[in-house]
Amino acid sequence: MTEKKTLSDLQQDCGIEFPGYDYHPPDQKNWMSGLDLENVQLNKLEIGTRVFDIRVQEDRHVCHGILLTYSVYVVINDIKKFLTETQSEIIILEIRTEFGHEDPPEFDKYLEDQLGEFLIHQDDQVFENTIAELLPKRIVCVWKPRNLPQPEAGGHCGMEVTERIHGYARLFIARCFARGCAEQLQIFSTDFIDEDFRRKPCDLQQDCGNKFPGCDSHPPDQKNWMSGLNIEKVHLNKLKRGTRILDIEVQEDRLACHGILKSYSVDFIIQDIKKFLSETQSEIIILEIRTEYGHNDPPEFNKYLKIQLAEFLIHQDDHVFEKTIAELLLKRIICVWKLRNSPHPEAGGALWHARYLKDEWIDTDWP
Repeated sequence: MTEKKTLSDLQQDCGIEFPGYDYHPPDQKNWMSGLDLENVQLNKLEIGTRVFDIRVQEDRHVCHGILLTYSVYVVINDIKKFLTETQSEIIILEIRTEFGHEDPPEFDKYLEDQLGEFLIHQDDQVFENTIAELLPKRIVCVWKPRNLPQPEAGGHCGMEVTERIHGYARLFIARCFARGCAEQLQIFSTDFIDEDFRRKPCDLQQDCGNKFPGCDSHPPDQKNWMSGLNIEKVHLNKLKRGTRILDIEVQEDRLACHGILKSYSVDFIIQDIKKFLSETQSEIIILEIRTEYGHNDPPEFNKYLKIQLAEFLIHQDDHVFEKTIAELLLKRIICVWKLRNSPHPEAGGALWHARYLKDEWIDTDWP
């Protein structure tokens, strides 16, 4: 109730208006048709366009980690169907070979054959063109093979930006600190693109440097890095900038899943977590387990989690973040169980619900 009142007061004091807040396109599917296509340049769509991130394996099946689904042909057909039903929508299609897999043979040719009439050729100047100048070309296709040669400049499939900015990750973090937004850094991806990279990264690094708090920290044991902290003095809330977070989705039968993709039993994940804890000394884990969208909660899953992880679970308590790591050990897991239909975990219990997390300790998609 306290959090609800705080949010209500904040909304009343600050309002909810922002640029474009009152814009409601009559046709969500075809919203770009309402733009002035003669004047809107492609680079203006960086804050609003459709992006698809597709992973494939050797046989051209869509996958995500160990999760396997249908042929990429199904995805391609859906995209072409969407384009035939709309007039001026621009799509960014990123297709990559999944980690641990080999590139599907001649996949670049396959993409060109399937999407050739819609593909916007790779050209650094293309973002200065208006949408009207690009039509009927409507797809920026980024193909990211792992071992095969990258697409050539000027071709149908764009080259990935990642290779051009690798080596500047610390620069990116440094700029976040300089701009006062480092607190908002959460999961740092190697595929990021930031506005700063419109300048040459080497020039920016020379001008601004790449130093930030902790930039010279290189723990000798990455797996057991918390053992290098002074656990008698480091409070749990100090770990909000660095701890292990596991995000697991499950379905009714306790299989780990992601959308329509399903894999092995959650038992394997629990066993791996317990193995990791037995091999380390003071690592703290945040384990978020949720029922996947479109599925029902697995029966009595809360009891299952308590039985499996009881000796490690840190009980829900707002004051737990004021304690040091040493005060919490041997308890080492904050387990957040997010159900869809069943009652949420009770306050003070072994399992957490997101609303119990203190302040901004974790700012993810948790409600």
